[in-house]
Parts: sequence; structure tokens; C-alpha cells
Amino acid sequence: MPFTVRKADIDRYTSELDRGVALDLRGALGWFGADEDGPTLCISRYGLQQFLYYTLPRKYLAGVEDHIAVARALGDGLEHLGAPAAYADLCRSPETVALLRLWGVDEDAAFARFAALVDASGLEPPDVDELQWQGVMGLAEAQTRDAAMLALERALESGDGRPAAKIVRAVLAEPDPEGRYPTRLLAVQAERIDRWAGWRSSPRRTLLEPLVDDLVDAELPEWPADNVLDWLLDEARAGLALTERGALGRALCIEVATRRPGWTWGKPPRSESDIANLESLHRALRDSGLVRRRGRKLFATKRARDLTPGARRVRVLERLLDNDTFVAAVAELTMAALAQAAPDAGAQIAAAIEAAGWRSGGGPLPDHAVPSTMTDVRRVLLAIGAAEGDALSRRDCTLTGPGRAAVLCALRAHALRSPPPSSLLPDPQPRPGLNAERAAVALPPVPGGIPPGLDPTDEDDRAKLIRLAHPEMAAAIEAGEETVLIGGEAINPRLHLLMHQVVADRLLHGDPPDDWLAFRALVEGGGDAHEAQHVIGRRFVAEMMAEVGPPSGDPPHTSHPRVRGDRGARNRRKAQRAARRRNRR
Repeated sequence: MPFTVRKADIDRYTSELDRGVALDLRGALGWFGADEDGPTLCISRYGLQQFLYYTLPRKYLAGVEDHIAVARALGDGLEHLGAPAAYADLCRSPETVALLRLWGVDEDAAFARFAALVDASGLEPPDVDELQWQGVMGLAEAQTRDAAMLALERALESGDGRPAAKIVRAVLAEPDPEGRYPTRLLAVQAERIDRWAGWRSSPRRTLLEPLVDDLVDAELPEWPADNVLDWLLDEARAGLALTERGALGRALCIEVATRRPGWTWGKPPRSESDIANLESLHRALRDSGLVRRRGRKLFATKRARDLTPGARRVRVLERLLDNDTFVAAVAELTMAALAQAAPDAGAQIAAAIEAAGWRSGGGPLPDHAVPSTMTDVRRVLLAIGAAEGDALSRRDCTLTGPGRAAVLCALRAHALRSPPPSSLLPDPQPRPGLNAERAAVALPPVPGGIPPGLDPTDEDDRAKLIRLAHPEMAAAIEAGEETVLIGGEAINPRLHLLMHQVVADRLLHGDPPDDWLAFRALVEGGGDAHEAQHVIGRRFVAEMMAEVGPPSGDPPHTSHPRVRGDRGARNRRKAQRAARRRNRR
């Protein structure tokens, strides 16, 4: 079970520590919510593992030795506060220390080692057949995953020898905590289906939302074998003759025309191309892996032999929805429109496709693109017996009862398998509002106070205030100096002031929120606000370096760390001597 400690006990313990150790411990516990409201702090073993293996080396703007010191301070603190021995052991373990050192020299190797340690810990919920965890989770899925992690943690502590997959399945079978669905698994699936339907007020959502509840409860239909699709697959066990071009033979086409006279134009077919529905069926069976060509014959696969008639049709429709293609996008919306007999389906589908950003050659889609693709989808539905009517809409094309059930099953599988397409994401949300109350600490102090008429919440005024807070740098900029010597260190004044503007902007907007949490922890731990701003600035620089990499002129990272450090020190001394010479003139 997660370890819970009273914050009053934390305060009492840290008050007895050396200031540096106390700051290390406070900063670490801040990531677990020590600075949030509430009398207690809860730390799970999984959360501690993630902090030590990833958050500490990736988010703390400090050196490797500082990271190790934080881990040790955290281990000592947890031990003193009464955490299980495994918690302190994890902080002090050779594997943890080795990984922290590895992050400092080889990030690729560190990522691989991080993943291996997490897998070996037995605390990471594995994927199971019923549910594969997604990278971006909704609330229900995140809560279910947390429950699975806690179940694995309890099993590890109690010596439960069940496989992790079995424990995860037991969690998925638990009742939905919100009470809306019988199980956690159904709650997660319903959440994914709702997200797949699109964002509120979008054309896609308008078309798909009426089906959301039906998709949650969709079940494989009972389907009697018919005299075309299932007959073809039975005949294909021994092999169906093909023409040189790979089409079905004329004799077979004539037999299909006899069984489905409505599929022809009243004339005996000379080839497969004379029966559009049969041509669509042949292609769909190949794409779905139910048949496979060998030379001049077409054979049914083992999958086709094993599936029931209903499962065969769902398989065909699922493959039609696979991949991020224009055909799949139109097929998805066409099936949804038919499943609810939506009026004016063509216009609704065209609007949803346009809103999704589909284009042709950089320009708008041709007028025929959506209607012709809808016709192709209807042909497949007619060919597998899921619909009745005419693919060309000379008469209404409607789904049969079993056909609607098959369509819902295929859409459900597609919704659960696919994350929402990026083209369907809503417009970026506006940046969080500026928090004016933070201006007193987010900006460096101005000697003599803020002059009247300057507003810290105004971007231009903030730049002026930052310049007023650094008079020596402002003077150097006006004098055309490239560097200024402060505290024995050569500093580029323009870059320093610019960095203060970036830091102030991030802190005032709380974007990202981690910056404000780290800044607050530093200040409340007794640090100077101005120096804390510098720490956040260095944090930002480290993030940028991680994104874009070091400048091309930097020495290769394969060199020894001490060599890199010595070269950097020599460069700083050169800059300091140059600054002194300029200041003497």
C-alpha cells in the first residue's frame, strides 16, 4: 500500500536538518504534492520509482551528484518518517545511482535502462488482450491504471505470486467506481468510444454521437451462412479458378449472377468486372485476409475457416476501417450514417470530411470524391449481405438487422483500437490567464520599487521593469558591451535580460505548471526569489538543449566529462579576462 505521512511530521523533521539537505528533501517531496493543500502526503512505490528513475534526472536542473544527493536525502527522510524499508532501499540502491549517472552521459542508454528497470520491478501494468494502455488516457483509464498499479504493489508486498496480467484482469473486472458501467473495463471502453466520436460541436461529433451508447453494448451478431460470401469461402477451400489477371472465372461469375440477379444489369456477365458488387466482395475478402491467391487459384485461409459467418463480416468491415486513409475515413462515417438512418447523410459526411482537413493535391476535394467512395462502401455492405437496396442510391440502401449489428461491432473495435486522429483535435486552447499576484516574486526586484505607470502584467512594461532591475546590465547594453562582469563571472547582458523575460512569462502564466511548483519550492525553502528565477532560467535552457541539442561547435559528448568541464572553465576564464580588459578602458 502507498505510504502516507502527515505534513506536520515532515515539517518537524526538515526543521532539524542542514539547510541544504532540507531543501533537497523539500524539493523532492514537492513532486509528490507536499506543497498542495491537505494534512497528509501519499507516496506510492510506483510513483517513487518514476521520480527516481525519470523525473529527478530529467526535470531537476542540477548535476548528477546533486541528483544523487537528492535521492539520498529522500531515502533518509522516508526512512525517518516511517516508510517501508523498500522505499528507502529504492532511493539508495546501486541500480538507482547507476541510472542517475547514466542519464548524465548517455540519454539513449538511460532510456533503455529506465524501461528495463520499470519492467523488472513488477509494478508496471502490462497490456492484456482486453485492453492495451494508450499513451494519452482519459480520466477513467488513468484511474483504472492507477488501481492496477496499486494492486500490483499490494501483490508484491504480500508475496502474491499471480502473474501480473491476471492481476490486471481482476482490476478490469472490478465494478466501475462511478457506478455508470458494470466494470472498470467497460468504463474505459466507453470513455475511448466517446473520445473517438470527436470533439463537441464538430460535424463528426454530430454524426457519431447518437451511436456512442450502442457501440458500448455492441455484440457479435448471429448470422446464418448465405449463398454467396459463405458459399464462396466454402468453395475456396479447394481453390477457385482465376483468370490471368487474377479475376474470378466467368463460370463462377455466372453462378453468382444466378444467385443474385439484382447485381447485374440483366445481361449474363462476361467477367467479374460486369458485377460491381462481386468485384467489391473479391477485393474485400483479399484485404481482410480471408482468402489468398496461389498462382491461378484463390484459397480460403485458416482464419476464414475458423470464423463464424458473423465474425467473417465484422472482419471485412474492420479491415475497411483500418489505416489513416481517405477511404477509411469516409467508410467510418458512411457506416455510422447507415446505422442510424441519418437524413441527408451525404451532406453530413462531406462536412465532416472537410472539417477533418482532407485535401486533394493541396486544394479542395473534387465534388465526386466523397459520393463515389460512399458508393464503394455501400457495395461492400451489399456484397456481404449487411445491407439491402442499391449502392447507387436509386433506391434507399439500408442495413439489415444483423448487418447493423456487424457495423456496430466493426465501429466499436475501430474506436477502441484507434486514438483520436490529430486532424480532429480542437483548436489549441488559449494560454492560461496571467496570474497578477505572482508579479511580486516572478520579476526581479527594482531598486526603489516599481515606478508609477508601469504595469507588471503588461509584456512591454515587464521588459522595462526587468531592465530597471539590472542597472549595470542596462548600462553595459547602452555602452555596446558584449559582456559584463558580475560576481567574477562574465555574462551577456542582453541574453540575461531576455531570459528573465522568458522566466517571468512562464511563471506568471503558470505554463508549464512545473516551473511554478519548482520556483515556489525554492522560495518557500528559504531561497532568494531572484536566484530562484535564475534556477528556472537554467531549467528552461536545459529543456531547450534537450529539444534541439547542443550548438554544432560544441565538443562531442563522447569525450570524458572532466575534459569537457575543464574546457568550459578555460573558456569562462578567457571571457572574464576579456571583460576586465574592456572595463579598464
